[in-house]
Amino acid sequence: MSDIKLLTPEETAQILGLSPKTIKDWCRAGYIKAVKIGKGGIWRIPENELDRLIKERSGKREVRKIAIALSKGGVGKTTTAVNLAAGLAIAGNKVLVIDTDTQGQVAPLLGVKPPTGLSDVLGNSISLENAIYKARENLDILAGGSSLAATKISISKNLDQPQFALAVALEPLNGKYDYVIIDTAPSWDILNLCVLFFAHEVLVPISLEVLSVQGLVQFQDNLDAVAKYQQNLELKYILPTFLDNRVKRSNEIYEQLKTAYSDKICDPIHYNSKIAEAPAKGQPIFEFDPNSIGADDYWKLVDRVKGRR
Repeated sequence: MSDIKLLTPEETAQILGLSPKTIKDWCRAGYIKAVKIGKGGIWRIPENELDRLIKERSGKREVRKIAIALSKGGVGKTTTAVNLAAGLAIAGNKVLVIDTDTQGQVAPLLGVKPPTGLSDVLGNSISLENAIYKARENLDILAGGSSLAATKISISKNLDQPQFALAVALEPLNGKYDYVIIDTAPSWDILNLCVLFFAHEVLVPISLEVLSVQGLVQFQDNLDAVAKYQQNLELKYILPTFLDNRVKRSNEIYEQLKTAYSDKICDPIHYNSKIAEAPAKGQPIFEFDPNSIGADDYWKLVDRVKGRR
C-alpha cells in the first residue's frame, strides 16, 4: 500500500465531480475500499480505487447539469428553464427540470401539480425517485414551492457542509438523465449556493436593461468565489432576453454584451407576446405556438446548448 498514492475525499470528489460528503459516505458504506490513517481515522482513497470508480462511472449516461441563475428577478429565468428543458426533451433527450424557488412556478408553467417535490427530498420524508413527477414524454420535474423556505433554514442549521446538500440528495440522478436543468430564485441564499455546488454549467438570462447588466457583474463575482471551491463550475451561456428592436437602448446593451462576452453570448430571446401568454395555458412555447418568434428563439437556444450553433 505504501507505493500506492492516497487521495483525500476532497481530491477524489473533485475528479469525479461529486461532493466530498458523498465520497466519505461511500467509504463508510464500503463502496470505496478506502483506508483510515492517523489517530483521527481520516479517510484516504487509493489511486487504483479512483481508477476503478472512473471506469465504472464511464459507462453511465453523462448528465449535463445546467443552472439557470441570476440574483435578479424579472429576467426570464423560469421561462427559460421550462422552455429549454421542454425543447431538449422534444429533441429526444431525457431531461429533469428542478425548481429551487419558493415561488414554485415551474410546475404551473408545465400545467402539472406534483404532490411532492424538492423540499420533501431534502427533508428526507420521501425518496428522490418517488418525488420526481413525469410532466411530458422525456421530461420530468422535481417541484419547488413555499415549503422550501423552511428547508433553507434546516439546511443552514443542521448540516456541517450545507453547500453540498443538493449534490448529496441528487446523487442518484447520475446516469439517468441527459440534462438536469435547475431553475433558481432571484436571490443569493443557501439553496442557490447548493445549486452552484451541484451544477457544472451556468446559463444567465439577462434582460436588456442597465440594472440587469449591473446584476450580472455582481453575480459573476459571486460565481467566481464559488468556483474557487467548485472547480467544475463554468459560466457557459449568457442569454439576452426581452430584446425589443424598437427600443434603441435595448439594442445598444445587446451589442455591448456581445463585445464583452463574445464566447458566451447566445442568440437573444425577442420580446414576444406568445411567450408571455403560454404560461397561462400551462404550456411551453413549443406547444402553445410552435410557429411563433418565441419558439424559434428558444429552438436556437436548444441548438446552442446541444452544440449545434
